[in-house]
Amino acid sequence: MKNDFLKFLPFALLLCALWTGCEPNEEDDPDKKVEVTASQVLILNEGAYQANNTGITVYDPEKKEVAVEELYAAANGRQMGDTGQDILVDGDDVFVSIYGSSYVARLNMQGEQQASHSFTAEEGQPRYMTAVGECLYVTLYSGNVAVLDRKTMAVQKLIPVGANPEGMAVLDGRLYVANSGWGYDQTISVIDLAKGENVQTIPCAVNPQQLVVVDGKLFLFAYGPYDENWNCPYPVQQVDVAKGTVADVTNACRGTMMGFDKLLLLQTDNDWTTNTTVNTFFTYDVTVGKLSTSMPFTDAPAELFSSNIYMMECNPRTGEVYIGVSDFVSPGTVYRFSATGYLLDTFKTGINPSQAAFFK
Repeated sequence: MKNDFLKFLPFALLLCALWTGCEPNEEDDPDKKVEVTASQVLILNEGAYQANNTGITVYDPEKKEVAVEELYAAANGRQMGDTGQDILVDGDDVFVSIYGSSYVARLNMQGEQQASHSFTAEEGQPRYMTAVGECLYVTLYSGNVAVLDRKTMAVQKLIPVGANPEGMAVLDGRLYVANSGWGYDQTISVIDLAKGENVQTIPCAVNPQQLVVVDGKLFLFAYGPYDENWNCPYPVQQVDVAKGTVADVTNACRGTMMGFDKLLLLQTDNDWTTNTTVNTFFTYDVTVGKLSTSMPFTDAPAELFSSNIYMMECNPRTGEVYIGVSDFVSPGTVYRFSATGYLLDTFKTGINPSQAAFFK
């Protein structure tokens, strides 16, 4: 399951040490606004567990450079919290869910926090988000989907789903929710958005994690059942929303869009005795329902095939793919590929780059 800061002047550091709760800010001028444009990309760095170092890296694809190393700290003068889970851009709003610190927040495009909501232990810790109209939907580990007012971030209602819900996807007025059950559930809950009710349960692979809509079709990525060595098959399934059934596509570690009519899939083979990793990338053509084992990346660096891949995201505007790798303790690396698989750039982020968000 998943589940530098610029140095201050010594005098400023002394003041921070004397002032309770003062934390280093990336900007020397606290009144200086951080500028973020719609062409830039936001990378959520999960951070290390209980280290209070979740952050957002702002990357500029036009200039091929990191524009802001840590957006939230620069804009708000404090750290974001523990274990960032999800980031979502909708219009001019940027939403973040922080699993360890158990809250969700709405930021503006400059990273300034506008509103937030902290969840109680009974409500459960927040996982993934999606925005529809004036509402923000958040999966909670209590077995509910919270419906929040997107402006005030106040909870309007809780919709019961399955155990430990994870990722969601919206298709034709319905919200599909993957219920992981902490490794034991095998259902997708279907919420009618107009009614605000859970109206259907679809059986699926064990331990479902993420849902994605490509070319008007719904796909599920799951872990599958663990064996005695904690290995699992990582099934990919297509959901027939009309019939309420699923069909196997293949087994893969994780997936995302690639371009606008394909799934990018990754199979990872770990040898725990030698502590080595072998990554294999391939694609699934959604329009014709066909797997391709040919290498989707023309000039990928060798390290991409032996590193721990923590993120795979596709920019829905451009079709570009962002792949983040992590060693869990040092700044991660993100590889940016064109929609046709050519390496465009490589850049550093914070610890554990896990999600990317794109302005539309």
